[in-house]
Amino acid sequence: MQYPITPKTLIERLRDGDEIPWNEFYSTYAPIVRSLGSLKGLSFVECDELVQEVMLRFFKHSETFVFNPEIARFRTYFGRIVQWSIIDIFRRRQAGAPTETECPFQPEELPPPDKILDEALLAEWHRMLLNEALAELRGRVELQTYSAFELHGLQHRNPAEVAQMLKMNPARVYLAKSRCLNILREIFKRIGKDDPELGRLLNEN
Repeated sequence: MQYPITPKTLIERLRDGDEIPWNEFYSTYAPIVRSLGSLKGLSFVECDELVQEVMLRFFKHSETFVFNPEIARFRTYFGRIVQWSIIDIFRRRQAGAPTETECPFQPEELPPPDKILDEALLAEWHRMLLNEALAELRGRVELQTYSAFELHGLQHRNPAEVAQMLKMNPARVYLAKSRCLNILREIFKRIGKDDPELGRLLNEN
């Protein structure tokens, strides 16, 4: 995936019917959906079912959905789709027969929030964007620079140890960390601009 694929950009590309954005959407968000389903007590098979239902519901409404971060964040909108789909699966468990609740997709009609689900979704979103930001960072700096940042900045190894491992001056280890952090802050600012809560969380790192 070419970073960044923002929700707004991705939705616009999905409307064009391009198969590649759908593959990108699935590969990006399916792991998040599985994680949320597992958190709410779904079995492995039910998590597979949840992924398919969320994707089908999103596909069904993607052509008419208008992404407006001033009304509701994409993360909120997507989380409610997951929430409704989980509710349906639990209802089928109890009823022993297929049932599907009509899921409202306009932001003003979203169901009441599930605090546990929302907090988990924010954490998953953070993890996903952090990994993608690190992937972009790797493409923007030399391998030695990124390795120094990874060992010292992420793994918190001693700078002298890192310098010896990478055969570089300890001062360059500090410089590599500082340069990479500056690039990450720029990335986080960009990807968090439509989601202030997420932007604040990313910039704490």
